[in-house]
Amino acid sequence: MTFMNRDFKAKINTLPQKPGVYIFKNKSGKVLYVGKAAHLQNRVKSYFQASTELSPAKQTMVEKVKDIDYVISSSEKEALLLECNLIKKHKPKYNITFKDDKRYKYIRISYPEDYPKLHITRTVKNDGASYFGPFTDGLALKRTLKLIRKIFPYRDCNLNIFSDTKEELKQKACLYYYLDRCLGPCIGKVSKEDYNNTIRQCELFLLGKLGDILKDLKRQMKKAASKKDFEKAAHLRDQIEDLQEVNAKQYLVPSKNFLTSTGLKELTSKISLKKFPNRIECFDISNIQGKQATGSMVVFKNGQPKKSDYRKFKIKTILKANDVGMMREMLKRRLKHKDWSLPDLIIVDGGKPQLNIALKVLRGFRLDIPAIALAKKREEIYLPSQAKPLTLPKDSKALYLIQRIRDEAHRFAITYHRKLRGKKAVESILDEMPGLGPKKKKVLLSKFGTTENIKKASFEELACAVGKKLAKTIKKRL
Repeated sequence: MTFMNRDFKAKINTLPQKPGVYIFKNKSGKVLYVGKAAHLQNRVKSYFQASTELSPAKQTMVEKVKDIDYVISSSEKEALLLECNLIKKHKPKYNITFKDDKRYKYIRISYPEDYPKLHITRTVKNDGASYFGPFTDGLALKRTLKLIRKIFPYRDCNLNIFSDTKEELKQKACLYYYLDRCLGPCIGKVSKEDYNNTIRQCELFLLGKLGDILKDLKRQMKKAASKKDFEKAAHLRDQIEDLQEVNAKQYLVPSKNFLTSTGLKELTSKISLKKFPNRIECFDISNIQGKQATGSMVVFKNGQPKKSDYRKFKIKTILKANDVGMMREMLKRRLKHKDWSLPDLIIVDGGKPQLNIALKVLRGFRLDIPAIALAKKREEIYLPSQAKPLTLPKDSKALYLIQRIRDEAHRFAITYHRKLRGKKAVESILDEMPGLGPKKKKVLLSKFGTTENIKKASFEELACAVGKKLAKTIKKRL
């Protein structure tokens, strides 16, 4: 078994007991092997224990290992995906599997065909098609496609169907048309526009946007009913009912968790980033006319929330309603923390004023970090180099990604804001309580937390905390 010096052994002992990926390197820093683990420290230690039986190849590898890197993941499934990506990137000598792109499955929508189809593939190409995945569970993938096809029938045949060549249309449809699993473009039963609208609904489903689909279907149903096209209205009604049942069961499409790689690539292209945005930080402000103002910073690593890096800020220097000033304070306080990892992209909630102040703060710290702003009203993206905002289509994966990040920042900010408001309300009521000084007020808040809990407390519980006399006053007042 390989000899471990003291520093190397100490490094192994500091590895976390969390799921993730470990990376073995040789003395020159070259990656020898990438592996996944449910418990990083235990897995890595096992390579260097005398009792462990290794294959000859692994034994040779272990002798060459001089350094270890690791990446923590939120789950074993995420570790598996990360392992796959790192192997494809580094192509380590001692990894046998995953060195090509044929490991995981994707759903491919065959744009730019006139009548696109959905099918499963193991390769992702730059061919204009849309890809959703990767999927780690093949059975879940098949169930997803089966459900989509039931609600939104699409073709999966290999026919070359063109909207302007009626001569090539078949005389008879296949069985799937009669089973209501295909709209019959091969026999001219559906227009190119209607068929492609169905495919767009499939995309929204894969993006997890059931609410948007339902809203659109209800609009189409009303329109069909007003035109007395009752057959189409009934069909749309059935689709709505099927989707509502899916929504009620909280059916989760597996690709929703793994779609982010496609969104990140599209975002990189759309806003002309020089570097792939592995770490994105988003900032939001929450206040009511300047009162109890709070700011939030959420972090997404590789398109997934990294909650351990979330930070909240209680605004200290701005006392009136001034979102731009509050954003400036928060960004300055964040960038003073040199021990925090720097982002590859900053997103601020707001428009041009918020973006301009973010850029000014970055210049003040002499940092060349890309920044954009996302305005809520029209979901417009403001860029430093453009006078007019960028508007992405509703089914854009990049838009979906930054909306998700912005919404998370908003949720985090408003949660903290409500907490401070609630605390302030409690303090206001207690401040007006005769005979209740700062020390006993602190005791009450520490023991009961909220005025509601204090109100629900029994006389004996209150008396135990602050004495009988004050307990009577509190009971009377509340």
